[in-house]
Amino acid sequence: MRVRRLRWCVVLGVGLGLTWLAGCAAKKPVPDAVQTAPEEDLGKAFEPPPEEPASQKVDLPPLKDRAAPFKEAFAAATAAKRSGNDSKAQSLGAELVRLADELGGAERRAAYDFLASLTPGNTKVSLAWYEACGPEELERCRQDAAAAMPSTEGKVYGRIEECLAKAEAAQHEDPCLAALRTLPEAQDETTKARIALVHGLAEKQDAARRTKLEKVETTCAERGCAYVRRKALQALTKDALAKSEIERATRYALRESQVWSKALDAADAPWARQDDLVDLCAKYDAKNGAGACRRFEKSLNGGFTFVDFSKGGGGTTGLDPETVKKVNGHYGVLLEGCLAEQAQRMTPPQQARFDVRWMVVNDGRVSQVEVPQVGAEHPLAQCLKKQFLLWRYPKYDGEYQHVEQSFTVTAAVRRR
Repeated sequence: MRVRRLRWCVVLGVGLGLTWLAGCAAKKPVPDAVQTAPEEDLGKAFEPPPEEPASQKVDLPPLKDRAAPFKEAFAAATAAKRSGNDSKAQSLGAELVRLADELGGAERRAAYDFLASLTPGNTKVSLAWYEACGPEELERCRQDAAAAMPSTEGKVYGRIEECLAKAEAAQHEDPCLAALRTLPEAQDETTKARIALVHGLAEKQDAARRTKLEKVETTCAERGCAYVRRKALQALTKDALAKSEIERATRYALRESQVWSKALDAADAPWARQDDLVDLCAKYDAKNGAGACRRFEKSLNGGFTFVDFSKGGGGTTGLDPETVKKVNGHYGVLLEGCLAEQAQRMTPPQQARFDVRWMVVNDGRVSQVEVPQVGAEHPLAQCLKKQFLLWRYPKYDGEYQHVEQSFTVTAAVRRR
């Protein structure tokens, strides 16, 4: 099997106050196209892939589909239901609920939908479903749960969902809201937060609207409330932008990012940043200086969130220089702590340059992080390698892309 190797070089300009050097390195071997063969012959049709050069080896574990156990259980549960094995289907349905709780709102809705289909009109199951909804797909999930309830309960919860949806869409104090305040079924914290959200959105006086929406954002900690809190913060951000109050808008948007990060599973939490916050931070930096938005975020939230650029898209060949520059600028804040620690290890007035090299593989992750000046076992190299685990470039086809950035570090002055 023949392979071809290309070289890729680009000068990326200046970002984060640091010089971005040209990245030139070999790329991932690309095999020639192979002729298709009957399925039974496929095992014999492919040669073992040629061994990659050491510089091309990927030191990353394969990406795991965290939903795979759920999907397998769902398929097994569906098969058991179709075959009439009700006891097995019931057992697998309960397992689906357990697995879904560790994933997200879409999986929880699917799990309870299946469980409710085994015992139509089961109040206990449908109420558990209603309460488990969120943070994703909260409204749709609760509407489906209400529809699965026995007629008496279903009508009540259905009216709650219908009223809230209508009032929020109109941003209007609909008369139906008054009735909700007296309903025992509308006393859970998420529903009360949704009612308060509508009151805030319907408020016409700017100061009162802001006060009501800010209160919505701080008064509910249930899982479903993260969805409601985000809506309140999005409205506050929009209001601030309408008045060209960039700092206040950025504060609300950064808060929204933190709220969503805490609501997600730990495996997804770092990538909770909303796309429009990237543009808003650019405006904030333009007004307050490069890196100001990240410093603002650190002071407000104690940490950072990011956009996962590998989500969606794909199919492009390679990564263009502007995309690489954008991603590097977005994630570059993660490297600053490692460089600051290195400055502490150095003796004043020592100054050193470090060339950091890394390889972007096709799924958008980073592999082969190297710092030639210090070697793989040095604390600086180890720290940088750990931080690069969070980086996500867009997915692409073709040869692996190599990037190099140079940093000049000056020893930190120690105070006596």
